[in-house]
Amino acid sequence: MSAMPMNWSHDVVHRSVEIRALVASNEVPVAIKKAMDFVRDFSKRYEDEVESTVMSMEWRQIEDGYRSEQIDFAQASAARKKLARQLLGLIRAVEDGLREELRHA
Repeated sequence: MSAMPMNWSHDVVHRSVEIRALVASNEVPVAIKKAMDFVRDFSKRYEDEVESTVMSMEWRQIEDGYRSEQIDFAQASAARKKLARQLLGLIRAVEDGLREELRHA
């Protein structure tokens, strides 16, 4: 985790809200990229960074599979929704980790 800016709590909230809004508006690839930055900046867990990177890879595989007709619309849609839920869960986990860190500070 990089050094936190002075107004880091506002930054955390702003960025997590932005990621959630991107997911809600079906801009998941952009949300994933922003989530990767968010995790890099605010999580101390290497596993979180790995998870966000794997999500990016999985999204590309879903899209490639759909474009090449290896998976149909229903399969792609289900996989996209599952990945979006995982992404939102990761953001929540990072936020929870920060809250816990503050409690013990």
